[in-house]
Amino acid sequence: MFNRSRRAAAVFLVSSLAFAGGHSAFSASPQDAAKLNTEFAPVTEAETLSDLPVSLADKEKVVLAKEKTPLMLINVWATWCGPCVEEMPSLDALEKKMGSDKFQVAAVSMDRQGMEVVAPFFQKEGITALKPYTDTEGAFARAIGAQGLPMTILVKDGKIVRRIVGPADWSSAAAEAIIRQYM
Repeated sequence: MFNRSRRAAAVFLVSSLAFAGGHSAFSASPQDAAKLNTEFAPVTEAETLSDLPVSLADKEKVVLAKEKTPLMLINVWATWCGPCVEEMPSLDALEKKMGSDKFQVAAVSMDRQGMEVVAPFFQKEGITALKPYTDTEGAFARAIGAQGLPMTILVKDGKIVRRIVGPADWSSAAAEAIIRQYM
């Protein structure tokens, strides 16, 4: 069990480092807007969101698939992942701007130490609009097919409709336009 967990962590780390080397939809130029639209691609067949729970700050277990918000942007990330840290302010800005009873951004941390490292990170970085979730065992991330960090999925009515591996500027007009297509 320990070796498998260690191997999964190594795969996430290597994938994240590969994306840090330039594979990114993280700026707001018109070319990058097109890149985000391409890379944050619709899935060929909508998959049902996993009903595996994630944890909140008070260690309460929550099943994101059962949340009442019809449209969710779920970002799987870690505090040790450079590209994840880079995009976190834009996710927070997106939640501040568009968060409502119809749309929510959920940041699910893969940090094994859970809220012990996530809560101080949010405070230090001024992340105030996002509600932190944790997946310390990586079960949720594996269930949704995370192949690297950060990975973001757009979920409409419990179905995964778009997916991107790598960082993006979620506060950009391009990201907002994509999300509004599903509202």
